[in-house]
Amino acid sequence: MELAPVDDVPTTDAEAEAAEVSDSEDLPVFSSLPDFSDDDAPPPAPIASSSSSRTGGSNPPKSLPGRKKIPLALLKKKLAGGSSGGGEKDKKKELASAKPVQLSTDEMDEVMRKLVIEQGPEAANLDRKDIQDLIDQVGISKDLLQGKQGFMGKGAKDAGSHKFWSTQPVPKLGTPEDEIREGPLEPNKPMELIRQEPYDLSSEFRWVSLDLSNPKELTEVYELLTHHYVEDADATFRFDYSADFIEWALRPPGYVPDWHVGIRVAATNKLVAFISGIPMDIHVRAVTKRCAEINFLCVHKKLRSRRFTPLLIKEVTRRTHLRGIFQAIYTVGVLLPSPVSRCQYFHRSLNPKKLVETGFSSLPRHLTMARMVRQYKLPEVTAMKGLREAEKRDLKQIGRLLRAFLARMDLAPLVSNKEVEHALFAGRGKDVDGKRVGQVTWCYVVEDPETHRITDMFSFYTLPSTAVKIKPHTLINAAYLYYYATTACPSCADLGDGSVATPVVNWKDETPEQREVLKVRLQALVGDAMIIAQQSGFDVFNALTLQDNRLFLEDLKFGRGEYVVLSVPSTTQGTPADSTNHYSGFLHFYLYNYATKPILGGVDASDGGSGIGVVML
Repeated sequence: MELAPVDDVPTTDAEAEAAEVSDSEDLPVFSSLPDFSDDDAPPPAPIASSSSSRTGGSNPPKSLPGRKKIPLALLKKKLAGGSSGGGEKDKKKELASAKPVQLSTDEMDEVMRKLVIEQGPEAANLDRKDIQDLIDQVGISKDLLQGKQGFMGKGAKDAGSHKFWSTQPVPKLGTPEDEIREGPLEPNKPMELIRQEPYDLSSEFRWVSLDLSNPKELTEVYELLTHHYVEDADATFRFDYSADFIEWALRPPGYVPDWHVGIRVAATNKLVAFISGIPMDIHVRAVTKRCAEINFLCVHKKLRSRRFTPLLIKEVTRRTHLRGIFQAIYTVGVLLPSPVSRCQYFHRSLNPKKLVETGFSSLPRHLTMARMVRQYKLPEVTAMKGLREAEKRDLKQIGRLLRAFLARMDLAPLVSNKEVEHALFAGRGKDVDGKRVGQVTWCYVVEDPETHRITDMFSFYTLPSTAVKIKPHTLINAAYLYYYATTACPSCADLGDGSVATPVVNWKDETPEQREVLKVRLQALVGDAMIIAQQSGFDVFNALTLQDNRLFLEDLKFGRGEYVVLSVPSTTQGTPADSTNHYSGFLHFYLYNYATKPILGGVDASDGGSGIGVVML
């Protein structure tokens, strides 16, 4: 089978269900083509480069408009009662025959995710103990976990039955850790065995490679993503990937234009589907691999459930194989076979009044708006001496520091100086008439005033989200924590000029005293990052539990993004479905055609940190 990677954040039940579709060669068949106009959607924002204040993202609401809440007592009763029909005697007999199971943490979180999607945000008040108690009381069996039955009698294909993934070189769910053999699951294919021609499409459509250096084609991708990529369940919020963001994300050094794959309508040339890949070097513990990072899978809403997704997956896979790349890294919100790690989103409010007014978050019952604003108030000036915006002359030192810092992680990118420049400097936009326009990334360093040594660096990027049901449409500005590094850890304390290799101490092997020193430094760094973000017009600051984020999230008043049915950036490539994506609060990391033992994701405070060092856009 061809490579079927996936990328970036949560999927809906429809996507999970479609993930079970077998790898059929059947082509989409149309009696007539739909009208592909976007008249039913609000017009996209201008493609022109935006100012630095045009930023984005979201802080999930505690409840969603139009979503019916179910009291916990009634929810438990419904769960215990199952579907309607049948007498009490039959129900007792059914429960007696069921064999309750003890769930793993991943399985528990998947059950909680399903409850929120099916029963609404009220179910998010259940904790893991509640779920396990319900399993014991209700008799939830392996049949439910394997997707052979749904909650309250609903039929569902879920995490346990993955026909598509069962054909792919990925570990099966539930594989015991001691049975995992580190390394590729399948050998690389000889070039003569790789399909040389694109996969067949019906005559109404044709394959294209998008040239993102061409403003017209970049605009087409931007408009497709704007109208058809990610929005929340009731179309209240829509992510707005700017053209500047797309170009920055998909044209790093060494990018392959042929991996920007599109499908056009043959008669009109309309772009109706897209998927992308970029090359990336990663280390998985002690092994270095060249792989593909897959992103931005998007199919026009009027072509959903027409089997375009598996075709896109197989086509981009074929193209990566032709370049001699047989591994991939990807992320998705739901549990698929089989995650390497699992992280969780945390959110820190910077503008609580705006977030409440737009519905991104709610005002807790015990707080007034004034108290909430005071609770999240930040200092007006940064605290770290020597803090300044990064300059081009700093990039060599930044690259050396970042590589040493990431080497401590179990799964992290290997970044060249050119990649560091692109990721942290090329996205800063341009100065036009005294204003910064087209800015995607912010990068700051701490310079020792005596030695002029760069001791610390941090960065964040922007991703807009529009509240489309508010007139006029309101942009929600969010900063996403990106890469950072500091000399306040053993591996980075004395890097010298880079001419001599320094020993690497894995993050798990750092002493409690060393972790405490790192914690204090990171709290100061990220605290200043939030001040800069707030002064730059951001409304919320988002972070995952990867890298060393666990050391500062609670102390800096970040809140968990748990079990909320809301969109986040997602490019699920590998689940043959094309529906809108929803936010579960978790992000699972996967490797294609490579097995490795689980890596801590920092979800539980007891983890002490995370071995994940790669930030997926």
